[in-house]
Amino acid sequence: VCPDILTIAKGMGGGLPIGAMVASQRLTQLFTHEPFLGHITTFGGNAVCCAAAHASLNVIVNEGLVERAAALHEKWIGLLQHPNIHCVKGIGMMMAVELKAHVPVLPFVNACYEAGIITDWFLFNDRAIRIAPPLIITEQQVDEACAILLRLLDQYP
Repeated sequence: VCPDILTIAKGMGGGLPIGAMVASQRLTQLFTHEPFLGHITTFGGNAVCCAAAHASLNVIVNEGLVERAAALHEKWIGLLQHPNIHCVKGIGMMMAVELKAHVPVLPFVNACYEAGIITDWFLFNDRAIRIAPPLIITEQQVDEACAILLRLLDQYP
């Protein structure tokens, strides 16, 4: 799939607000006059945010964080084996752990939080929790997080 326009944000600025639209020069030129100044944004051109985005991109590329995320994803998949887990889906460090029907998601999310794991549920899937650690998570932290999740899942028959 090759999109005509790709919008990106969030992780670009390393915590600072920034977003971008990626498209061909032909398409981006359309936004300069239809509508007039249609390419202007709330945070457009902020030098500090642009510097942060540049630095974030350098770290992501120079430290191989995308490739590392793919490898760590496999580690999560391998470790998150439990009778109360239906499946683990996702790509890189963005994952959904779908739980068996008898595991109450909201209480489980709260138990995770109490145990030091920040997770969330999905509005469109009331059987799954979100696992989205930072790209800089260590292998030891993955091991620890998975051990906590598995221990908490042991509480459900």
